[in-house]
Amino acid sequence: MIKRPLLLGLTFCLRFPCAFAESPPAESAIPLPVAPFVSEPVAGTKWRIAIKYPDKKAAETTDSAKQETGADLQRPGVIECHCGSSGTKILVKTAPGTILSDGFVVGNSLLRWNSAIGSVSILPSDEGNFASPVFVRSYQGTGWISLGTYRGIDKIGKEVCYKFIKPALTVSDPSEGFSHPELTAWIEVGSKIPLQYRIGDAVYSFSAVEPANTDIVLPPEVLKVIEKVNREHKALSLMRRR
Repeated sequence: MIKRPLLLGLTFCLRFPCAFAESPPAESAIPLPVAPFVSEPVAGTKWRIAIKYPDKKAAETTDSAKQETGADLQRPGVIECHCGSSGTKILVKTAPGTILSDGFVVGNSLLRWNSAIGSVSILPSDEGNFASPVFVRSYQGTGWISLGTYRGIDKIGKEVCYKFIKPALTVSDPSEGFSHPELTAWIEVGSKIPLQYRIGDAVYSFSAVEPANTDIVLPPEVLKVIEKVNREHKALSLMRRR
């Protein structure tokens, strides 16, 4: 298990990146990143992602009650991920802890689950869709990371990381891709696990990966959708072979 520095007073005791107080080591001493650039989560593990947004008003006060603005009560503040034997469960909460949405990543299928009414909806599986950066395969939104977006060695606290940057993109034609702000990722050199991820000014801080004591259970409604998707993919594959 990789030990990472913790800063006191953070919600859910998640690690928040320190300022780069130490100089990064010489790049010549560390090999260039090679594929896969981000490790795959393994079954039986869990982790959390704390989201911080720029908020000048909150920074000017030390009153925690005042910092919980209306926006804080509506936007994602914590993403809880649990990788099981049949897929990954994603739970999105506000910073105060209210559940906003939940869903599952099963193979290449991304599904939003509404337990209150038992409904399932399939989300776009293209990891380039940064309009919905929560439900993606592997670790959140890291599909764009490659040698082409590699920008050198950097440090998060005392951890040495590969740094990747994808410039902002604005498109009017959906066929050209998805519009998104600048994306930056810090991937730990040894484990290839994300430590920090930025989408514009929003900062996503990954906690350490921990063992999960239980496996995830896919609801019957989700299983039916997965079976239907698999049948459709199989039929499409057979058609293409003819």
